[in-house]
Amino acid sequence: RQWHKRYLVPDDSIYDKNRDIIAHIPYKNEYFSTLAALFVRHLYQIITPPKKVIVVDCDNTLWRGVLGEDGIDNIHFDDMHHQLQNKLLQLSHAGMLICLCSKNEEKDVFDVFDKHPQMKLKSSDLVATKINWQPKVQNIQDIATSLNLGLDSFIFIDDNPVECAHVRAHLPEVFTLQWPTYAIEAECLLHHTWFLDPKTATKEDKNRTQLYQDEFKRQEEVKSSLSFADFITNLQLDIQFNNIENNTVERAAQLTQRTNQFNFTTIRRNIQEIQYLCSSNDHIVQIIHVKDRFGDYGIVGLIIVQCEKKTYTLDTFLLSCRILGRGIEHKIAAHIGQLAAQKNVDNIIFPLHFSQKNKPALNFLQEIS
Repeated sequence: RQWHKRYLVPDDSIYDKNRDIIAHIPYKNEYFSTLAALFVRHLYQIITPPKKVIVVDCDNTLWRGVLGEDGIDNIHFDDMHHQLQNKLLQLSHAGMLICLCSKNEEKDVFDVFDKHPQMKLKSSDLVATKINWQPKVQNIQDIATSLNLGLDSFIFIDDNPVECAHVRAHLPEVFTLQWPTYAIEAECLLHHTWFLDPKTATKEDKNRTQLYQDEFKRQEEVKSSLSFADFITNLQLDIQFNNIENNTVERAAQLTQRTNQFNFTTIRRNIQEIQYLCSSNDHIVQIIHVKDRFGDYGIVGLIIVQCEKKTYTLDTFLLSCRILGRGIEHKIAAHIGQLAAQKNVDNIIFPLHFSQKNKPALNFLQEIS
C-alpha cells in the first residue's frame, strides 16, 4: 500500500471483479500503468550499479535556516526535513554511507547534530564530513579519495541551485539533487528518485558505517607507524576462507554486483547462480572474511575456481576496495596455490577482463607475474 500512496492510486481503481471472473484479469486498465512502473523500478534497481555514498548539505536542507546567522536555537525542522533525515537513516541502515558537505563552522554543525532535540541524524551516523569554506566540488572529490570510491557512486543533495549547477558541471558523474523549498516537492523527490530506494540489507550493509569509521582509525595507525610493514604487523590480520552457507550467499552475490576495482573478471551473479556453482563438483567457491585489532571487516572477498584435472582457472577473484593495500590479495593468491597443490594441479590461470575501473586488479597481476 505504500506504493499505492506514492503513485496516488485510490483503492477503487485497482480490482475489477468482472474482468477477474470472465478473463482472470483482476486489475482495471489504469492500474496496469502503475504495475508497469513498479516493475521497471524494481528491475532498474537490479541492473543499475548501486549508489554507495550520499553527500548532503546542512542549511535549508537538513533544517530550515542558516546556522551561522540564525544560531542553533533559531533553525527549524519542518516535516520535509525530518522526512529527509529519516530517508538518510533508512539508507544508512541499508549500507549507504552518509557524508556532510557544508559551508559552516564545524563545531556549530556538530552541536546541532548532537544537542538539538529535533535532529534525528547524529554525528555517529556520518562517515565523513567536510565542513569548511572550500568549493564543494573539491570537498566531494576529497571525500571520494578518502573513501576510495568512485564519484559515479555518489549522490549529492543541496538546496542551493548554484552549488548544484557547479557540481553538475565539474563532476557530471555525481548524481545531483536540488533539495526543494516546498514540502510537496520534497515528498515527491523522496518518493520518486529511484536511486533512493533502499535495497535488501546484508549484515555487512548494516555495519558499513562502523566499518568505514574503523577504517579511518587504521589510516591514523598508518601515519603513526614507522613503516608499512610495521603497520601490517600491528593490524594483527585474521583472514578466513569459508565455504558459502545459506546466510552468506546473498553477500557473495552482492560482492559480484558491487565490486569493480579489484575484480578480475567483473562477472555479475545472482543468488541462484552462486548456489548452483556451490553445488557444482568442478568449482571451488569460497568467501573471504577478514578481521583485525580495530574491528571486523566482514565478508570482503570471493573466489570461484573452475577446476580441471591439471588446471585451475579463476572464474572470479574479487576483493572489496576498502581492504586493498594490506597484502590480503597476496594471501588469497597463496591460498589458491595451496588449493591447487593439494590436488596436484600444475597450472593456475588468472584471466583478466580489463575494464575502466579494475586497474588495481591489473596492477596486482603485473606485480605477481
